Amino acid sequence: MNGLYKHIIQDKDWFVIQVDIRLSAFLVRLKSASQFYRLISNSQYRFLKESNHSFFKCVEMGYYRMTINQGSVKVLFILKLKETNNKQYKIRELSIRIKRLIFCRVKIYDPCDLDETDKELLSHKDGVNLFQKIKKSYSEKLLIMN
Repeated sequence: MNGLYKHIIQDKDWFVIQVDIRLSAFLVRLKSASQFYRLISNSQYRFLKESNHSFFKCVEMGYYRMTINQGSVKVLFILKLKETNNKQYKIRELSIRIKRLIFCRVKIYDPCDLDETDKELLSHKDGVNLFQKIKKSYSEKLLIMN
């Protein structure tokens, strides 16, 4: 294990949210993984009197990528929160916010439990490029890979 994956599993502030959406629902409601990310991170949808844009400020950095398999879209988010005091509460709230945007299944797990493909991608300099970067992950990648 090298590179970014090693860095992520050594820092307990990272977590994974996997969102599974029926392909037909995804195509009707959304057009791309980046549009889905924008809805989660930058929209004015409100939950508990707070917009998604305001809530997403608790995310320090992260990565996401989308795969399509057998009529299902999987959007995988690997995120690091700024605040660790209420980490479990914030993760659960993010899960609820996602479910309010589109009918989907949400799984939350530790980065150690990523599938072998994602581990390999995050372990290689070129593999990381298959993920979209969130917030200050652009500069973080440069520090870790050098």
